[in-house]
Amino acid sequence: MSNNDIVFLVDHYYYADSLHWLISACLEAGYSVRIISPLPIFNYLLQEYFAHHPSSHALYHDNATYKIKARNVFEALAREILTPPSFSLYYNQIYQRRFPLSFLISKTISKILAPFTIQNSNLLISKARNIFARPPIKRQLVISMTLSPSLCIVSDSCRLVLVEESWDHFSKYPFGYLPYMYLSWSGFTKELVLKYQKLSNVICASPWKLAYILQSNLNKQEKKSHSLKILYPATFSCNSSGSLMEQEDSLVSTINNSLRVAIGDYTMYLKPKPNGSSNDFTKASLLDNCIVLGENSFQELDNKNYKLTSSYNSYRLQLLENVDIVISFATTFAIECAHLFLPVLLIDPLDVPYPLRRSVFSRDHLVNLYTSFDIADIPLYKPSSLRQVDELYDIGSRISEHLRSLFPIQDPSSLSTDIVSSRISQ
Repeated sequence: MSNNDIVFLVDHYYYADSLHWLISACLEAGYSVRIISPLPIFNYLLQEYFAHHPSSHALYHDNATYKIKARNVFEALAREILTPPSFSLYYNQIYQRRFPLSFLISKTISKILAPFTIQNSNLLISKARNIFARPPIKRQLVISMTLSPSLCIVSDSCRLVLVEESWDHFSKYPFGYLPYMYLSWSGFTKELVLKYQKLSNVICASPWKLAYILQSNLNKQEKKSHSLKILYPATFSCNSSGSLMEQEDSLVSTINNSLRVAIGDYTMYLKPKPNGSSNDFTKASLLDNCIVLGENSFQELDNKNYKLTSSYNSYRLQLLENVDIVISFATTFAIECAHLFLPVLLIDPLDVPYPLRRSVFSRDHLVNLYTSFDIADIPLYKPSSLRQVDELYDIGSRISEHLRSLFPIQDPSSLSTDIVSSRISQ
């Protein structure tokens, strides 16, 4: 592997859908590009985006015969020891539930080492990896999505560019890297990355995974005269912990009862998570005006992970063409709907059963997002409230506008070209 190559880590299909813009910009700038990925994903990348690219001859696949799983085990142990449980609300909750004994030990250690571990977790984990795991990729320019499993093979001698894959990644745990550059979704997530990860050189970029929306002509700003069509995308699934899916199923029934009293005639489509099932909505599926959609084709074989490709983007756009309003918790899908100018009714977590409320308020990105609505004095949707159609449209439109302002989408082609020419090529 030449040190003049640019290396991309592409572990998942949806990484390919996000990173292909930067890959193309690197090829057009004259670089050779090495893709470290499973072969089926590399083939998907070629067929979907580079079949007719004039510089596709400079795109190479790396067989990735590295001990990624073994190194990830070591990295998980290093993170467990060197991350204080107080790193984030989410980390505290997950860590305490999954590793109760380690949680108590780490909590004791963090009291002794604090605030050193809080300020330096990424540095400490990075040094531990380089000393004990000996990552094989050195002195390269590496571009990767955040939380990529293959990051464990990247040494700290590399110039690492981390691309924000999701707006909740900053709070899951310390990345364990000190990247040369971090490309955030927006100014909103940039502030949170700086606060939680303590990184430098964080660049406000764009939500790469949402760029497909710019290619859509869907713009639903007009109210329809026909019977209202409402979409409810599930936040949880049968794979979620505890009784969260059961609680969400009951919540849909509550919403349905309120809407039937307030507006009467409407249809509600229930969209399971991609790793969920139509059977998740046990109670709601029995309601006369509720239609449960199927999504099993987007599951991995173990039924727990997503296998999201560009076909899933097409599926969502086709689905959203036929709905008027979306009711949802604060999810990435809600942000997508907002960019398609659909009224989005974000559910007020204070008006839902305690297990759901607790789940929302244990996720730092959601706490910060809901706080922004409170500061902007924008009302949220209360499932138990009785709202007329005009009120639903008004609240949903204000919420959508706020979401668009927090997560603006830039043209990915020109943005990638600018990043490669002005920052990566330096």
